[in-house]
Amino acid sequence: MLPSLYAAEEAGGWNVGMRAVAQALLANVPLPFGPILELGCGGGAFAIELAKAHPDVQVYGLDLRSAALAFAQSRSQRVAWLQGDLLRLPFAGPTFALIAALDVVDQQGVDAGAALTVIHDLLLPGGVALLRVSAHAWLYGPHDVAFGTGRRYSR
Repeated sequence: MLPSLYAAEEAGGWNVGMRAVAQALLANVPLPFGPILELGCGGGAFAIELAKAHPDVQVYGLDLRSAALAFAQSRSQRVAWLQGDLLRLPFAGPTFALIAALDVVDQQGVDAGAALTVIHDLLLPGGVALLRVSAHAWLYGPHDVAFGTGRRYSR
């Protein structure tokens, strides 16, 4: 993926709006009481926002792509950036107070059921999973191709 796409995460209107929606959903959630993990962190914009909002807990950002993580690392040393597959994480058992997976479980090659099981198993008691998936197949376009969207949901 192009570095310009990672840069667009920070300032692009859709990306900014979607992060604002995610933050609004979390506004009334009693966090943090433990570490935070963003799966599929891309260029790191949301993980960095989470780290700023919750300075007393460790925030992790995980992505498959080394280019994404290099870009994220250049923007923040506060987040622990990890390269890997969400089905093969270096964590065992309940670990996180919050796991965010924004446009991740709908990606090409991702077994959504297995991904949801991993997320469930890694949440601390009382932990929160924040998930977002792509909607409406008729919206599928070049952006989906660039970002590896495997499916869009209608329900």
